[in-house]
Amino acid sequence: MVSVLKKRAVLFLHQKVGKSKRKHDPFYVTGTSSENLLAYGMLPESRLIDQEKMQKTLVRAAQNWNWSGGSWSWNYPTLAMNATRLLQPEVALRAITMDNREDLLLPSGNNYRSTRLRSYLPGNGGLLLAVSMMCAGWDGCSVSNPGFPKDGKWNVRWEGLHPMP
Repeated sequence: MVSVLKKRAVLFLHQKVGKSKRKHDPFYVTGTSSENLLAYGMLPESRLIDQEKMQKTLVRAAQNWNWSGGSWSWNYPTLAMNATRLLQPEVALRAITMDNREDLLLPSGNNYRSTRLRSYLPGNGGLLLAVSMMCAGWDGCSVSNPGFPKDGKWNVRWEGLHPMP
């Protein structure tokens, strides 16, 4: 099964990067899609994920992503959830408060992208899910408010949220 998954992942990466004029990026962390971070953000911990390698992927994505060139609004919460699970609250907080988005967060909470796409719902749901995880953590997490820095500047209060799986 793992062999099949590896072959599919290589095929996926080839399809995404193979015909591009960009420099080849085998982990696709400088583009505008964040599937690689979801594996240890939204999904529960798995023995198949090497935390040290995921930490390196997070650092590389946070530093090299094409944030101002077309990132979609769901990329920000994806990065925040991954950083929260890796106990990098500064990165998580920065991800959901970046001010270089091409999409617009409306007072209603909707992500406006264009006249063609007035409400991008994965961004809305992603933001809610990321903040919930930053507060309530996940099953087995023993850190209080794991997505917020412990520098004395944050007084985080919440109620009714459940840990992620």
